[in-house]
Amino acid sequence: MALRRATLSASALALCLASTAFSGNLAIPAPAPQDEPGLALPQPPDPADVTISAQDIAAERDMALLLPPVPEPAPVDLDLARDGAPGALAAAVPEAGDPADRLAAAATPESSLDASAAADIAVTVATETAGPVGGQVASREHPAAQDAVASLPPPPEAAPVDLSGASAAPGATTASTNPVAEPVFSSLAATAKAPLAPNAAAPPAPEHPAPALAAAEAPPLATMLAARLADGLKLSVLPAREAQALVAFYAERSHRPMWHDGGKLTAEARIVMAHLARAEDDGLRAADYALHGTTDSLAGLAEADLMLSIRAVQYARDARGARINPRRLSALITPKMDLPGASDVLAALASSPDPARTLAAFHPAQPGYLALKAKLVELRAARQAVAEPLPVIPPGPVLRVGMRDDRIQLLRSRFGLGVGPSGGEVYDRSLSTVVASFQKENGLPVNGILTRGTQAALNGAPRSGLEADIIANMERWRWLPADLGDDHLVVNVPEYMVRKVEAGAIVHEARVVVGKSERPTPIFSDMMDHLVLNPSWTVPPTILKQDYLPKLEADPGYAERRGMQVIRRGNQITLRQPPGPTNALGSVKFMFPNDHAVYLHDTPSRSLFASARRAYSSGCVRVERPLKLAELVLGGTDGGWSERRLSSLVGAGERTIRLSRKLPIHIIYMTMTVTPSGEIRTHEDIYGFHRRTREALGL
Repeated sequence: MALRRATLSASALALCLASTAFSGNLAIPAPAPQDEPGLALPQPPDPADVTISAQDIAAERDMALLLPPVPEPAPVDLDLARDGAPGALAAAVPEAGDPADRLAAAATPESSLDASAAADIAVTVATETAGPVGGQVASREHPAAQDAVASLPPPPEAAPVDLSGASAAPGATTASTNPVAEPVFSSLAATAKAPLAPNAAAPPAPEHPAPALAAAEAPPLATMLAARLADGLKLSVLPAREAQALVAFYAERSHRPMWHDGGKLTAEARIVMAHLARAEDDGLRAADYALHGTTDSLAGLAEADLMLSIRAVQYARDARGARINPRRLSALITPKMDLPGASDVLAALASSPDPARTLAAFHPAQPGYLALKAKLVELRAARQAVAEPLPVIPPGPVLRVGMRDDRIQLLRSRFGLGVGPSGGEVYDRSLSTVVASFQKENGLPVNGILTRGTQAALNGAPRSGLEADIIANMERWRWLPADLGDDHLVVNVPEYMVRKVEAGAIVHEARVVVGKSERPTPIFSDMMDHLVLNPSWTVPPTILKQDYLPKLEADPGYAERRGMQVIRRGNQITLRQPPGPTNALGSVKFMFPNDHAVYLHDTPSRSLFASARRAYSSGCVRVERPLKLAELVLGGTDGGWSERRLSSLVGAGERTIRLSRKLPIHIIYMTMTVTPSGEIRTHEDIYGFHRRTREALGL
């Protein structure tokens, strides 16, 4: 007997397809996984490879007795070969037409087909009605065919059929990767629940694929993206909350890639990558947003897509000040950070016609920041333009006008001045003037003297230090709100200045006295809501404990002699100074309730404003010309509060004036500023906050 390539005849297979009792016995191996979206299916077997034994035919004829007689049909040849010999089975059913009608015709009493031929027709019909994906079929079944199948006795128990060598029908695929998958046609019974009238049109395909086919219908890159996100790929570089937001963002877009289309980088992706590469222009480190090389595999493309999204989120957050936590530098630095979330960043980029501009918008747009950025770019460009190394000035004593030194000719060469009138050995005024210009350009004290700091700057060592100073100040600009307010007050503590800004222009500036080094003025932003004329002063607990209690213990009458009231409540003592010319707060105080209990106010100690270094207070900010500032702050408030009117009310009793509109106030810490003419000015790092910023940034 010839070797049997299949142990299930075509007719038996047809009955299995029509009966749910057999649907669980078919084990069809899953197709080999493919890297590309389209699956290359094997060709169907040659008819010569399918053999039917004599026992199969005998069994089929016995079963044919159960079927009703059928009328003479038109012949249809089904070429099935046995032992290599051609053979044909005739069937009297129409060659064309609805597959279900053909199956019904074969099952009618007038049909002349025997059971084997009818079953073979069922195989053909089932194959033709199979859907394009995974063997899905049209959800219909002819009533006559249902009756024919229902009239059959239950089939005998059959051993599982091994179809590992069989090939799938053309156009049929399966999404399952399980070695034991559902039968290709197992959905026939499930989708034929509601009988349709003969010749009725097939219903449209469902909008959502069956669960078993979801993975096959999803684009391969989306499937890989979902898998890589599930693995937590590189997400540890983001805070946990932002990592979760990024995962959710991709899930909401069904894991469609953000930066790839057809396996290629999009134009938007290339724009974002180019912008990240220029991060140095804004004082960031481009290496922090580097993208490592990937392959063209699905896994490589998925990783590249996710990493570009992660780097874009990092960049946007760093642009708003996420690189360091200011509160770790000092408990007195308490800005209200406005860090963007991952979902906000990615959503903005996904909908942006210009992703580079979208990323740039996360940086501060304040003139102070932009001026420092311009200086940073200018400084780096000048350094790169130097073709030859400049002469190094050897160490030596400080040089002033009229002094002689062997280094002077090197110094003149450094500035391209040539030999001087005294043979290049005298530090003359022309050289001093050039040195002074160099000092001004590099933010050094301008005195024309060759100090050790100036010499180090000439040798290039502190040039990187100057860059670091600029970058650290740019970083502190990121701690401020993105919108300072059209009208606002800003106090720069190291500069000892307060400025009133209206519509982006400075309309008033005045000197201030700030906290001493042991009692620093805190750095934060808030909203000013009222002023108090002729204020009384209640001594803060810290000052009371450190300054007054020791003196009261030594001299109980100390407070009264200074015009202060001692208020006792049990074991607690409070000191209050009533309004008057000697009151520590002067004639007015500017209130913006805050956790630090500090504010701006007048002072009777006017002489302190003449000092260059004005760090004398206990934390609050004392203002020069406070009534002029009050007039500007109260502008628009009902009552017409001019400086003259306010002066007339000084000494007339304590009075609170509410602002009609709250005014933003920002107490900042900038040790380097740029004048409107483009000159860099440096200011003393009073509290060491600048040094700590540089250290935290690794500068």
